[in-house]
This record gives sequence, C-alpha cells and structure tokens, in this order.
Amino acid sequence: MRANLIKTQKAMKELREFVFASPETAISAKISAVLDEHIQRNRRAGYRVSPTAAYPAKLRFADGEAVDVLELSNGFVKVATTDFSDPANVAAALILPDAEILVSGSVERKEGGASVLKLDAIIEEYLPLLEGYVTQLQLLDYVV
Repeated sequence: MRANLIKTQKAMKELREFVFASPETAISAKISAVLDEHIQRNRRAGYRVSPTAAYPAKLRFADGEAVDVLELSNGFVKVATTDFSDPANVAAALILPDAEILVSGSVERKEGGASVLKLDAIIEEYLPLLEGYVTQLQLLDYVV
C-alpha cells in the first residue's frame, strides 16, 4: 500500500508540473486545483490508519465522555461521534495504549455517524508519542 501511495503521489506531482509548464487553457486551472487537493490529501499526515483491538485509541473530552478513534494520522483523527458543542474548537485527550496526548482541532467533515477532525499543531513533547503510535499502526497496516 505504501509503495502504491508513493507512486501515485509522484505521478500526480509530475502531472501537476506538466500542467504548470504547459500553456494555460480553460481546464488547466481546474486540473491543477484537483491535483493539488489530492497531493495534499495523500501526504503522510493524511494517510490515516485504523487502531486495532490490541492497539486501541480513544478520544476523551472534558466532560469525561470517551469515543472510539476509527482512523488516525499525524494530522487527522476520525472519531465515532458527530456530537460536538463547538465543532470549530474541539479539545480532548487522545488516549493511546502507552500515553495520553492533549489535542485540539476542528471538525473538517461528518461522514455518517463519524466525524473527521483536522488537528492543530501537536505540542512538541507529544509529537514523538503520536508519530510512534501512527508509525506502528502503519507498519501493522502494511504487514497485514
């Protein structure tokens, strides 16, 4: 999967450069915008993996409610709820098997009974914990 993501990312960047180098046409702006969107989404921060039963994650809010994390990356988290008092300012503790990380962000979109949160910058001391957890999940995803 990782190899396919890398190949796709490189191909999209090459296509974008070709569009930039070519004479501008009526569709080149739209093609460039779509390629930029997909390139941004496919970056490592956008590659979300699902926590496993043996390596779970939850998001706990200030009121004590904890919801399952369905997917996670270094920049996004998908949780099993759409109920937020302030979707533009979400703050919670990300509960990992070995640590708790304070996170904040905003609801980017809702998908059925779940929400995708775009995370703000992570506190520097917590970043290695999050990256380590996500990397382990990516390796599990790649191996399985």
